[in-house]
This record gives sequence, structure tokens and C-alpha cells, in this order.
Amino acid sequence: MVLPGIQVLIGFQGGATFSKGFADLPLPSKGVFFVGLALLSMSMLMLMMPATYHRYVEQGEATERFHQFTSRILLWAMIPFGVGMCCNLFVVLVRVTGSVLPAAIGAVAVNVALFALWFGFMIFRRRQLDRRPGWFPHFPSGIVYDCASRLKAGASTIFQPSLWFHGPVESRSPKSPSPVESLKY
Repeated sequence: MVLPGIQVLIGFQGGATFSKGFADLPLPSKGVFFVGLALLSMSMLMLMMPATYHRYVEQGEATERFHQFTSRILLWAMIPFGVGMCCNLFVVLVRVTGSVLPAAIGAVAVNVALFALWFGFMIFRRRQLDRRPGWFPHFPSGIVYDCASRLKAGASTIFQPSLWFHGPVESRSPKSPSPVESLKY
């Protein structure tokens, strides 16, 4: 969902450089504009990395390592995306207000709000899920907890990745496929 949005933003930014209004911008605003463009481009490249990683490193297999890599790179890609968006917002606010200080305050406020919504909500939700009884949190803490509890119970096999995603053992049927197994093609 994020990748098409970034591509559209980069397209609009490229087109904006040919407008008369861009030529009238002060040099520092043009610099911030190009920093924003570079950050959005970096974010776009990071969002495209999982496809290449999947094809060349994992050779088309949907492995746990691929899932972890994709989750992390998508999360990290949101940082340059948010900062790049706020650089562009700063340029627009400078143009509208005619002053750098209100533009900087507005851009920083939006950046803080974006990160609070993206990362703050995820952290909040993750902590809520971790408190549920019987829920095995995601890798790696869930693996340690799961393996330790299975060793105590005398389980013959402690390494079952499907348990990391499906929750407590009692709540699912023994034939439930793991999400990783269901993605193989």
C-alpha cells in the first residue's frame, strides 16, 4: 500500500521541479525539497527490497527468515518516508506562510504525529497482545518462552515455528498449517 503512494509522490515532485513556482523558491527550500525527494526515493527502494530478497536470497521460498527481513525492512522504510513527507510539507508551509519558523514547527509537529501513529500505536498494540494469557509473542521472545514451556512439559519437539503464529497449543487443531507453509508455491 505504501509503495504506490511513494511512487505517486515522487512523480509529483519530479513534475513540480519544472513549474514556475519551483524556480521562485529560495535556495534553502529547494535543498530541503531535494532532501525530501532523496528520502522518499530511499524509502521506495527499501520497500522494493523484499521482492529481490525473496527471489535471489530465499530462491522463491517463503521462509521465516524472509518474513523477518520483510517485516523489518518495511518498518525501517517508514522512517525516511515520514521525514521525506515532512520535508515536502516544510517547503509547502514556507511557500504558504512566507516564514521559516512556522513552517518548521508545523513540519516537525506533523512528523511527530506520523511517528506516534505509526510506531507508537504498533508498540501499544504489541504490548496489549503480549499480555494476553497463553499468547506466544512474536520472534524471538515467543520462541524462548515456547521452547522453555515445551521442555518443561516434556515435549519431544520444541522447534515448531507454527506455534509462534497460532497462539496457544490448546486453541487450535493439530492439522493447522503454519502461515509460512501456506505461502509456499
